[in-house]
Amino acid sequence: MRSEPKPSCQRRSGAHPVRGTSGRYYLDVHIPEIGLSIEIHGIPHLAVSRWDADLRRANEIVIAGERLLIFSSYATRRERRAVLDQLERMRASLRPAP
Repeated sequence: MRSEPKPSCQRRSGAHPVRGTSGRYYLDVHIPEIGLSIEIHGIPHLAVSRWDADLRRANEIVIAGERLLIFSSYATRRERRAVLDQLERMRASLRPAP
């Protein structure tokens, strides 16, 4: 039985640069083979100007055809089951239908 190659998860110093229509974005995790990016937002993202910029950037990423999951830093530390559940469901959704 042959196993499928696993996509590489690109991460460099906590951010991966991706070029967008309004400049370069730095994503926490980017897996180009499956068009998936993951962002983890902490307290600094709650400032109104940063929050608004994050929302616009997320929209641009999705408009460009990428899949994007966003988690709070709180959830990654305290709600790991919920985070893992969503990651697993995203992975399952990427499998071809039988």
